[in-house]
Amino acid sequence: MSVRYLSSLELVHLNQQICRQTGHPCGLLSLEALQAALERPAVSIDGYEPFPGLFEKAAVMLESLIQTAPFLSDNQATAFLAADVMLRLNGQSPGAAPDDSEQLASIALQQLTIPQIAEWLRQKSQPAL
Repeated sequence: MSVRYLSSLELVHLNQQICRQTGHPCGLLSLEALQAALERPAVSIDGYEPFPGLFEKAAVMLESLIQTAPFLSDNQATAFLAADVMLRLNGQSPGAAPDDSEQLASIALQQLTIPQIAEWLRQKSQPAL
């Protein structure tokens, strides 16, 4: 499966867009944390992919961005938008739902596993037209 991943620069731009909307201070706290979060979905160990599907890859990126908090502010919103963009770039069309902020809080509190996050993203999505 050929997956289009997001770059560090794309994530910085997403965070800047969100910060402009919220009025929160903008900035990158850790390039290393950002790069690690973005590289995690593509990990392969001797041909084994721990996150083989698109939704698993988006889920692990989302979870990693929330946990590492590489930006000065709006990390959860940036992580959610990044997952949305990644899914759209790869042929899925996720929708917003009223419980999204609750799910993001649960991810931040480490109450959801990667498979649970992937299933949540899968349920929110449909193939793009």
